[in-house]
Amino acid sequence: MSYGHGMELVEIRRYPTRPQAEYAKDCLDASGIAASIQGDDAGGANPETSPLVVLVNADQAEAARRILTEPTDW
Repeated sequence: MSYGHGMELVEIRRYPTRPQAEYAKDCLDASGIAASIQGDDAGGANPETSPLVVLVNADQAEAARRILTEPTDW
């Protein structure tokens, strides 16, 4: 999975804690969608500083949103 050069990253969702953001990223990665987390929470030590944002390539945004909002069987 690679972001490619010149690809526009878009925000998919915001999470208040690092474990939530990491779980969303892991779900997207497992589905073949490269994702990254942006935000400054001091590595989880200070989660109140700002929400963490999950980003994906713009051309995968619709699929990523669907993955994170549809119920799963697992």
